[in-house]
Amino acid sequence: MAGLLFFPSPASARWASIESAPLHIARHDRTLSVAEDSSWTLRGELFLRLNNESGQSLLSSFEFPISDKLETIKISDIEITEPKQKPRKLPLTALLMKEVDKKSSLENRLFLPDQRPVIPLGQLAVGTLVKISYEIEQKNQRIPDLFSYDFLWGREYPELAGILTFESKSPLYLDISKAAQKHLALSQGRLPNGLNVWKAEIRSPLYFRPENELGGILSTNLIPRIQVSNRNSWAKVVETLSPRFTLPESTPLPASLIEIVEAAKAVPKFENRINKIIELLNRAVASGGDWSDGNEGFTPLPLAMTLASKQGSSKDHAFTTVVVLRALGYAADVALIWKQSPTEKIWIEETPRTPSLKLFNHVMVRVVDRGRFRYFDPTHSVPFGEGYLSDVAGSWALTLNPKGKNFERLSTETPIVSHIKITQNLDLRPDQSIVATGTIKIEGPLSAELKQLYFNRGSSNVDPYLRSLLGLTLRSEITNPTLQANSEDRNGHTFDLNFSYLASGALRTFGPYRDFDLVPPGLAGVPLLATDDRETDVIMARNLTLETETRIIGGDVSDEANTSCIALASFASIVRETKAQSGLFTISDHIQFKTDRISAEAMKTPVFRNEIQKYTECLTKSRVSVGPRPAFERSPVGLSPREVTALKKPIASMNLQDVKNLEEIATPQLQSLINTKIWLATREMLRRNTKSPAVMLEYSNALLETGRVTSANGDAFLTDHIAEAAKLFGAVGIQKGASAKTNRVHATMLFATGRLKEAIIATQNAMTLEKGQARDALFLGQLYMKLGDTSKSQEWLMKATTLAGSKSTRLRAIEIFADLRLSQNRIPDFISLYGQAIRESPTNAWTYHEFAKKLQGLKMWDQSLENSRRSLGILKFPEARVSSIQPLELSL
Repeated sequence: MAGLLFFPSPASARWASIESAPLHIARHDRTLSVAEDSSWTLRGELFLRLNNESGQSLLSSFEFPISDKLETIKISDIEITEPKQKPRKLPLTALLMKEVDKKSSLENRLFLPDQRPVIPLGQLAVGTLVKISYEIEQKNQRIPDLFSYDFLWGREYPELAGILTFESKSPLYLDISKAAQKHLALSQGRLPNGLNVWKAEIRSPLYFRPENELGGILSTNLIPRIQVSNRNSWAKVVETLSPRFTLPESTPLPASLIEIVEAAKAVPKFENRINKIIELLNRAVASGGDWSDGNEGFTPLPLAMTLASKQGSSKDHAFTTVVVLRALGYAADVALIWKQSPTEKIWIEETPRTPSLKLFNHVMVRVVDRGRFRYFDPTHSVPFGEGYLSDVAGSWALTLNPKGKNFERLSTETPIVSHIKITQNLDLRPDQSIVATGTIKIEGPLSAELKQLYFNRGSSNVDPYLRSLLGLTLRSEITNPTLQANSEDRNGHTFDLNFSYLASGALRTFGPYRDFDLVPPGLAGVPLLATDDRETDVIMARNLTLETETRIIGGDVSDEANTSCIALASFASIVRETKAQSGLFTISDHIQFKTDRISAEAMKTPVFRNEIQKYTECLTKSRVSVGPRPAFERSPVGLSPREVTALKKPIASMNLQDVKNLEEIATPQLQSLINTKIWLATREMLRRNTKSPAVMLEYSNALLETGRVTSANGDAFLTDHIAEAAKLFGAVGIQKGASAKTNRVHATMLFATGRLKEAIIATQNAMTLEKGQARDALFLGQLYMKLGDTSKSQEWLMKATTLAGSKSTRLRAIEIFADLRLSQNRIPDFISLYGQAIRESPTNAWTYHEFAKKLQGLKMWDQSLENSRRSLGILKFPEARVSSIQPLELSL
């Protein structure tokens, strides 16, 4: 699709840097001459520099690269300059010609030459420069009067320098990408022989390193491109091509097509009628690929020939389908489109300003249905007349109809929704294993894509995607699911499967009670929805929804804490909620995707990883109790009766006082659960039309807290959570005499957006309205610590240990202050502060445990072991057991 797109050979191997390449390959000045009949000749020079010994074998017998548009190749001069030697000419009689294998990797390319030049250069010394002068002539015309060619930096070789010259008697139009404009100096003139000349001079050499390599360009928008054409509108192209896809009125319809027309008339609904036509035509004519060597490339075979051979390319399928639809009275036309991996749609990143047939490699059908245009692909083995699939989404479509709108971009958001509904029943067996059975119902474009994969490549190829939807990729101790699909239904609108699997190791035993770690559907379904030809991308449609329902049957299942998750990530909004009934416990997920495509590179960014981590952290902590007690009652930190009551209280009946009670619980292992429950509770209050400023403030604050991602580098906040909180906070507004709570939420929002100094001011405003609060002093201590003001940070942290507020806030301030002293190597102060924390909360097993871990780092083995045993004496939990063994192992 790129101008002079050379196919990979040893000589054009990709590399991470120009210097480390075995060969440095570059093109310099090139001249393209366009004749009146739209044939053309390209003259240029290819430079090869031998960088190291590994390149000697590559250059000893150099195969001149070929393109999908070449007709003849002529080598006019070969000059070799070895180190410390004078330039010498290689006789052209030494050239060899190699047969082009058109059936291998080039099987879908048109108009390839029969032979390619091979230049025997022999054993050359490192540092040798080879200059090859060549001429390429192209006389083939796909359609009369249209010339179009493009030059794309980096798709040929990583370096391009010099001048591109275009010569033509008739006017030419240059379509220059935004990325190329800043790199080029453009000029226009006329030669003495009357030819018009356009020149594009590259100001400095350009280098391109392919995606996924060191320093590689990640966006095709950054790749400089020039397209040159002798047309500035599509009108002439459409006018020329449309008659080729129109059956003359006097031509009788073949009998086999008359049967298809009559069968389609009996089907009432439009989509079903289209599907019937596709199904019957696919039986009559097998798909032979995107293109074939037909008459001038863009002309379909005669109907009789297509039906007799029972095989045709996409243009033949589309033409035959259009003939049938027109016989049924529909306004139908063929539409040229580009069908390929989204990562290869380089040409469509910018709106084309001049016509180019390089935009297309496939043909579909556009039909008018009730006043609107509908596109569908008749070559699919699975009929799906409802719309097009993601392999063409985002492509430009040229409909060969001279009237009305004929050139448009297909939306990345297909006209109908893809909906996935997963229902599974989990039977918890006495031997700690789980038997799961259920159904997967898929509707819409995704159904057609997966069904095509299922029918064309077998159920084993579909298995990875279904495993990801079920969340099974994260379970190592699970059998492969048994899948059963309806192998007779080839309609792509719905795809239903039954499944079953056996899982072990998913239950943890705590005495007479068991906790079930929830990893139900929806967890791993995001990254693996793309089919294998789009392996570098995650494909998600904005109109894709995923609904899951997991029903745990049998046993006394409880989740009084309402284990749920909320994630407002950039790629999706996700809500998980649980519901306990008599003898049945249900976990429901709702995922609404918001992104059309996430590149593989984007998935490696910290932002995306943080969003996924935030979601998975919540899900991996999701736990329900199989037994008479909820899991939090066996928390590593003992809870007061008031705190347990707050956790047990149903969300539907919570009020602001209950939220305040929850906020005072400082158990680290319960923090994610508490933040989520506050979010769900305040959301429920808003649903009940309790839209008081106080509730809206709590809801804003809950959004910020559920969007907080804590890592070794400190706290970060997910942008969608900030944006959603800002909307609510803006509705409340900061007015004169605002409450302390308003200023505190404002301070958190400022902190989330990195405006630390403004956050300090907002916190100080809260302190003037409600004096002596430990939480404000603690926050100021953390803000000053981020700003690097250790003195003020220490001052406010010390105040926080004595001011009014919850015990958990003072405890948190002491521990942060202690960690600060530890980082300053003030060990006695560190030990003293942790002693104060233990006196503040003598029954808090977690405090002893944290103190023990830090003492291990100081190699104070005896004190570490003593605090580990104290922790275990209060509550026996796995982490404490590990910390009680490590001092003994490390001290040996």
